[in-house]
Amino acid sequence: MWHGIVIPIAILAVVLSIPESLRGEGFPAPRPLGADLESIVERVPDDGQRPPRFVEPEGAVTLRMALAAAMLGSPDLATHAFEIRAREAHRIQASLRRNPEANLEVEDIGGSGDFAGVEGSQTTLRLSQLVELGGKRDARTALAGAEIDVAGWDYEAERIALLARTAQSFYAVLGAQLEVSLRREEQALAESMLATAERRLRTGIAPSVEVTRARVALEQARLSVEQADLGLDHARHTLSARWGSPLPRFDRAEGDLERLPPLPDREALLLRLEDSPALARFDAEALRRRAALRVEESRAVPDVTFVLGPRWIAALDEATAVGQVLVPLPIFDRNQGRIAEAHHRLSKLASERRAERVRAESEFVDAYETLRAALLRASSLRERVLPEADRAVREARDAWERGLFGFLDVLDAERTRLEQRLVYVEALAQAHREAAELERVVAVPLEGEHP
Repeated sequence: MWHGIVIPIAILAVVLSIPESLRGEGFPAPRPLGADLESIVERVPDDGQRPPRFVEPEGAVTLRMALAAAMLGSPDLATHAFEIRAREAHRIQASLRRNPEANLEVEDIGGSGDFAGVEGSQTTLRLSQLVELGGKRDARTALAGAEIDVAGWDYEAERIALLARTAQSFYAVLGAQLEVSLRREEQALAESMLATAERRLRTGIAPSVEVTRARVALEQARLSVEQADLGLDHARHTLSARWGSPLPRFDRAEGDLERLPPLPDREALLLRLEDSPALARFDAEALRRRAALRVEESRAVPDVTFVLGPRWIAALDEATAVGQVLVPLPIFDRNQGRIAEAHHRLSKLASERRAERVRAESEFVDAYETLRAALLRASSLRERVLPEADRAVREARDAWERGLFGFLDVLDAERTRLEQRLVYVEALAQAHREAAELERVVAVPLEGEHP
């Protein structure tokens, strides 16, 4: 009798509790910007362990090397990758059926008279199984899957932003290297001017005040070199921090700062805005909120609990079976509040998307116009201002050698040329930084978006 009842129930319980291994995609297809670079999400293992260490750049680092390192070593990007894995695991858990429950009950023991001892006892083993109705399990699994997709878009948005930040830091290093070079050139020029002033003083051509001024200019140049070195050191640390390294192991950045980025057609580039992670994410968010509404609607349907088991009557030395069906009565709580809440959250998504579109277009216009201005400034400096500054220095030095100009005239001309070259370097770096910002907004490389 026992075997005829217990074994079928045990088999049913085991079958109902078999887990299903479900796993979502976790992240969307990457946007064109940096799509050919391996990212850390591909290295995060399923068991939750840390991904293997990557090899940090050493020696000379190019832009591509810096971007590749950031994709594999950024701790910010790693947090999003682990969040995807966590939500994948949550989906597996959400897809599981409820466990059966076992309840062993012994009655009529330890009494008096005929019920003394256990001879008059009744032993009941109840096995219960909650059966979810209304599609709760499917709705719960769908919601978990939609949350994976949303996390994937969060990862993609961080990936695009990290590419932009890394590119901006790389060009900051290039600009700082050029500034150091110019400052050292300034120091060498100041040393040459001091030697010339001392020679002119010995021959009686110039007064001693020229030597004093030359020495002051040399000390200022040396101080400028020290400050430029500190600026370069800071820029190198900022770049290495993009791939999670507090101390840079690379020596220098290699790239052509004077190769200005292109300025694509504005309207053609604006059409690509819709594919940016910030806007594309709303499709996944809409699915998530619909899934959340479906979960709340399914909870309005009461579940049924089936109870079945054998009962052993010791006094009769016989067995029988007991059964129960438990159904909650949805009289007061029909989950109406949460259903309404889910409806409202779904309804407000359209307004959120319009607001995000306005914000994205504003960012696009700002980035595009700032890039246009930076390119115009850099081109003007290179084509008109710097040639004139060079000519002014040549004429001032020639006139000074012939005794027509004073030392201060030459020094002012040299200082003006240096200032304009430094302004030019900053304009170049700014143009590249703004290009990286525009790429972040539209999530496409500008090199492939020529008008």
